Amino acid sequence: MRPLLPFLLVPALLVAGCKPSPEEVALATRKTVTATEPLVARCKAEFVKSLAGLPVTFDPGPTIANYGDAVTIRLEAQPTDPNAINDKIYSCDFEQGEMVRHGPA
Repeated sequence: MRPLLPFLLVPALLVAGCKPSPEEVALATRKTVTATEPLVARCKAEFVKSLAGLPVTFDPGPTIANYGDAVTIRLEAQPTDPNAINDKIYSCDFEQGEMVRHGPA
């Protein structure tokens, strides 16, 4: 009976070499953020309209999910009123650059 260790190590070594480097991840992230800036601005404008003057503090950045031609953007804000208990969350879906859905999440 031969030991299985060499057979298990070879696939593990092959898979370990397949992940992107931190530099590649950072570059892809920068490209996504730059490409979606106009969409984020449009989503934030709709979010501000939906708040109807409610004073809030926006979270520093959106959550962006990019699926090729489809992009989902999620924004969050905390009401500045001390009696308000829930954060405000808003989501926008874009397909090929066009907003197809937006509203509270």
